Amino acid sequence: MELYILRHAIAAELGHMGARTDAERPLTAEGRKKMRQGAAGMLAMDVRPDSILSSPLVRTLQTAEIVAEVLGAPLELADGLAPGCTLDALRRLLTPYLDRQRLMIVGHEPDLSTLTSVLIGGGRIEFKKAALARVDLSHIAPGAGTLICHLAPALLRQLAQAE
Repeated sequence: MELYILRHAIAAELGHMGARTDAERPLTAEGRKKMRQGAAGMLAMDVRPDSILSSPLVRTLQTAEIVAEVLGAPLELADGLAPGCTLDALRRLLTPYLDRQRLMIVGHEPDLSTLTSVLIGGGRIEFKKAALARVDLSHIAPGAGTLICHLAPALLRQLAQAE
């Protein structure tokens, strides 16, 4: 399976744009614009997930909605991708999707960095807002994955402009 791992785009600070809790923080106008450009860069790279799974928090869901629209992929909410996602939670979440060739998850830091590092057998990885990685997996276990790419959001936007 090609597992695409995406961090949510730029979100409002707590207390701004009506966000009373962390879960309610929406994307900013800049975050929406940059994510749409980044999704166009994914399209230019021929990223075509069979499904997109998103944390239920507002900022991740809004990120996933933009990407799903641009890439033409179905979107599903996944409570297991909320902050605090562990490898066991990811395994439970992804098991029903192991027959898919390409799957995208949209989540949060520091979970995504930790999970990616564990899946590829170590190393330090950092996900900036709207960064994307691809890890190829035959099964979900520590060290079972191969890091194919890790792309900064600015590079994704540049790929969109190159088209």
